[in-house]
Amino acid sequence: MSRDDERSSIRAISIDPTGHETEPPPEAIGDEYRRFGHSSSWSFSRRIRTMITDSLGGPAIHDLNPIKDGAYGIPWQQNMIDLSAVDLPSEDYADYLTRTVIFTLSPLYTLLDQKAFLDQLHQFYDQSRRGNMPKTGLWHIQMLIIFAFGTSILSREAGPLGPTGALYFSKAMEAMPDCHRLCVEPIISIEILCMISLFTQAMDMRFAAQLYIRQASCIAAANGLNRRYDEKRHTSAEFQYRTKLWWTIYVIERKLSSLIGVSPGLPDEDIALRRPAITGSNEEELPMAFHVEISSQLGHILNVVYGLGSQRQLGGRFISEIQAILKKLADTATLLNTNMKIELNQPMKPISRTPASLYLLHHQCSILAIRPILFFLLEKKLQNPKDDLVLSDAVVGLLRVCIESAFQVLNILKTLRSQRLLDTLLPHDLEYAFMGSFVLVVVDIVHPALTRQWDLNDTFALIDECVFRGLIVAKPYKQDLIEINELRSQLRNEQRLEAVLSQSQLTEPTQPEITDIAPSDPSEFISQSQMDQSLHRPWNYNGGILDPDMIQFAIDAIDADFLNDATILGMDENGWMF
Repeated sequence: MSRDDERSSIRAISIDPTGHETEPPPEAIGDEYRRFGHSSSWSFSRRIRTMITDSLGGPAIHDLNPIKDGAYGIPWQQNMIDLSAVDLPSEDYADYLTRTVIFTLSPLYTLLDQKAFLDQLHQFYDQSRRGNMPKTGLWHIQMLIIFAFGTSILSREAGPLGPTGALYFSKAMEAMPDCHRLCVEPIISIEILCMISLFTQAMDMRFAAQLYIRQASCIAAANGLNRRYDEKRHTSAEFQYRTKLWWTIYVIERKLSSLIGVSPGLPDEDIALRRPAITGSNEEELPMAFHVEISSQLGHILNVVYGLGSQRQLGGRFISEIQAILKKLADTATLLNTNMKIELNQPMKPISRTPASLYLLHHQCSILAIRPILFFLLEKKLQNPKDDLVLSDAVVGLLRVCIESAFQVLNILKTLRSQRLLDTLLPHDLEYAFMGSFVLVVVDIVHPALTRQWDLNDTFALIDECVFRGLIVAKPYKQDLIEINELRSQLRNEQRLEAVLSQSQLTEPTQPEITDIAPSDPSEFISQSQMDQSLHRPWNYNGGILDPDMIQFAIDAIDADFLNDATILGMDENGWMF
């Protein structure tokens, strides 16, 4: 049966835990056509008939002849959970696990209605004490996933099967209904699918996580969660909850798209809802408002910089898009620093995990927006390793933004680790550490720094903690960094050898033995042109945020000729594409 507090505007046909349909209430029938969007001919005919009958003051004839989804019933059975065979926590601990999940995830995600869930949780335990163990439905699946999250968050370690709560999660997944049954109860189904998408990320199943969140997005769009308020269909409270649920889908989907390298799902143009306002939001709403805004910027970067559409072309339009992205990042940096300021490297001022997560996501946007330039600079460098790269002011400005973000990412993560706030459940912190370090290694290949600006061992310490916590996937990340760093050393040694040989040809008639070359600092062989174009500067670590002035410098320095004139970097007209 549908739960009493179902917030969906569509009171659809219910299916009990045995898989049999139950009759919908009379008022539910007429709203079935609203499942279809405006392009549906059936929906169009119903709306036309409603308009005409309303104008004539006649009966709502569209209520008398519905076409329900699944008219032939469901010929297959749903798997049931034997809850008596599951080692459930005590009622008090179940309450504690639920509140742990809410406290940890609710600032950035809306995954359930806290009051409604806790009320039903205590009702469930009350019935169990009376020996009335209910048959399982969607709510019981949600309960097990909550227990899985709570147990995993509290343990902060993974076991042989993954996160500590994996056993609860596996029981829930065994009982997951088919797509049709999920569509019957859309709101709780969306909540469950969002949770599954997050937990499968913790299980290192990113492609599966993407499929689950896309499924949630489809159900949400079909039920109008991406549309504006309609007082005839929802109360204000229902609409507010549905809106929060929609934006939760949105941020999970955008971040997952970045993790696995695919284009975002539902385009922003198809979302009629207004984004949560940053200005004027209260303390409780502000994190979600920033989360949505930065995730929107991330999605735009995926489309413009990494997508295959018409925007991803050389020319003024692309340049203007990059400038717009940087301008947005600068504006967001200012707002973050004003509304959610953090202070790093100050033991007496512990930072909050929520703002730190938003700062890291913001830095990810700037790195992803600029990283392709670094890719092609490296390609150019490897083609002619003896020659110094001559960089335009535009390139220098962009790379400085990328470098600063990478530095800030590593410093934020280092501070989080020192305060035992590193997230070893979801993959984002590990991804950020790898992303920032890899960028800095590549920058040092393309354009070596005169002095050491960072220590790769700090990143290894972060990854080692993830390994210690049982994250198997952390080991390949570390191995990749070790290998790219070794390749950097090989390249630097070859450059150094070339410099020694060139110098010896000018001063000595004989070639020196290679064994005579001491492992001195490679910066000795950095050319004067590289010194003049140094990308590095003393970074302001304490703020944790990008310097808006630095971003503005990059914006001002960008010239459309940078990409239109391919000879600047020696690339052909398709050089930007990859």
